[in-house]
Amino acid sequence: MTGIILAGGKSTRMGSSKALLNIGGKTVVQRVIEVLQTIFPQIIIVANDEETYRHLGYPIVGDIISGYGPLGGLHAGLTASSSEVNFLVACDMPLLQPALIRFMISQTKDYDAVLPKSGPYLEPLHAVYKRSCLPAVEKVMAAGRKKVTSFFDDISINYLEEEELVAYGQPKRAFLNVNTPEDWLTVRKLLQDLEE
Repeated sequence: MTGIILAGGKSTRMGSSKALLNIGGKTVVQRVIEVLQTIFPQIIIVANDEETYRHLGYPIVGDIISGYGPLGGLHAGLTASSSEVNFLVACDMPLLQPALIRFMISQTKDYDAVLPKSGPYLEPLHAVYKRSCLPAVEKVMAAGRKKVTSFFDDISINYLEEEELVAYGQPKRAFLNVNTPEDWLTVRKLLQDLEE
């Protein structure tokens, strides 16, 4: 099993790299790595700026085909991974919960992917994808489709409702990401409360 961290976002609303924002002496991406280390023997960082993440000590791969955003990152991560089962996560989700991730992995069965839901919304950047998704990803990329969900019609997906997830943690908190300065304040407050 491999944990794949997407660290290639532009972060225009934050004004600086979200992954490198510091909370309590640790960067957001370090907090993501700390959780993934407890579950995955392999971790891959997908980033087009290798210099920024080299100090973390994990393999860094860039997009194979640029301009596809998170879909291109998923493609690069699955291509680089030697594991059949992979957990994809955005670098700006510092409130990950190991029990929730383990439960999602346990639900792969005969599916190509496991997608959690937060209310009516999918969380495609906190999801399990098997390498068997690669042909479908490559097909939509070849057609110029860039939305990260654009290949979902071509794979088998186990959708997990929020009600199923609450037994394994707090999904709404786990799915929180840092997109705006307001998000950053919310995440910092939650982390400070957790660490007190």
